[in-house]
Amino acid sequence: MADGFPSTYVDSKTGAVKRLATIWDKLETDGLLKGMDYALTLGKMALLAPVMGAVAVVTPVAIWAYKRISYGAAINQFNDALNEQSEMLGEKYRIGEPRHKTEFDARFGDLQPTFSEDYLRMVKMAGLKEVPAIVVREDMMSFFGPVHSQHDYNAFAASRLDGKNASITIGQGIMEQMTPGELRAIVGHEITHLALGHTRDRASWISRRPVNIALNAAVLGLAAFGFVPFLPAVALVGVSYFAHKCLESINSRRREEECDRGAAILTGGTTDLASGLRKLKIISEKALKLQLQQATIMGRIFGRGGASLKIKERSKFEKFMKDSHPTNERREGLLMKFEQKYHTFCEKQRSLFANAFNTRAKPRPKPEPDMDMGFGPGTTVKRFPGGMVIITRGRASRDFPF
Repeated sequence: MADGFPSTYVDSKTGAVKRLATIWDKLETDGLLKGMDYALTLGKMALLAPVMGAVAVVTPVAIWAYKRISYGAAINQFNDALNEQSEMLGEKYRIGEPRHKTEFDARFGDLQPTFSEDYLRMVKMAGLKEVPAIVVREDMMSFFGPVHSQHDYNAFAASRLDGKNASITIGQGIMEQMTPGELRAIVGHEITHLALGHTRDRASWISRRPVNIALNAAVLGLAAFGFVPFLPAVALVGVSYFAHKCLESINSRRREEECDRGAAILTGGTTDLASGLRKLKIISEKALKLQLQQATIMGRIFGRGGASLKIKERSKFEKFMKDSHPTNERREGLLMKFEQKYHTFCEKQRSLFANAFNTRAKPRPKPEPDMDMGFGPGTTVKRFPGGMVIITRGRASRDFPF
């Protein structure tokens, strides 16, 4: 983070955000991490070149170009489908248009009275050319589909690769349970994802995976037939596999930290974002328990097995290699350091929104689902990144409850 902050980011006269990433940010993520990733790829290509010649260069480049185009088309198609579905379900609001803004305020004004005005202010400060649509999703989504007894507590940003047709999805549970400052900071985080073009960045990392898979297969194939030394080839493939996974995860975590800081820049909501993250952690644990209950029911239906469920925790190395988000403790620590270093600036940003929300707004009551269903012994559940759960069935200890 540059010492010149906040003048590096914010126009002293207008208060408009100039940019949300410093030169060091670009070097640390786009430069160093991608440079290391490319270096590993080039190293394998150099190893193959004496045996395969130009094929060792042309083939990976062709695979990358094809996958870059196909993944880009898939991301655009998914984003368009998401927007179309949200519009059909009446969940999408183009707050930049007066009619949609009025509809949004009529539906959610009792919860967050002038959120729409503050949202437009943040979008303008971030320098986005178009106002992203707001999608309010009501039902929580689990591995087995929507859970109609529990509101959704997720939040994410999506757009086409060129940044157009952007939207920010907010679970209705977030709208209801977060304080005004917490909601503002969470939305500021998602706005920053769009402002920094993270959709395109994600597509770039994904499109390089097939290239490395092909190169690893080629190196191992040549080693098996004796064209290259066997042990060095196996070592190179093993190291590069873990390195690619780790670099991609580190890049993702750095992006999340950037967006936390973007939320602080836009709203001054360092403490608000930290408290919002703590709430979401508690809620996600309840949501996981609900998913396990559903896994139990599905296991009994299809296998007549019982389900005394356990979560198989991942090792620290596995978390380092696969986690896309930093831990809450790290995120809170960075936010508190930010607040200490730029307290005056944060106070100024918070003052822009001080009178914008009705802090007395009360959440609408929502009945809690039954979290205490009894389970039989013998079933293990492994939780994967993204919330998916896999059950290993055991013996039933009681009859199916329905």
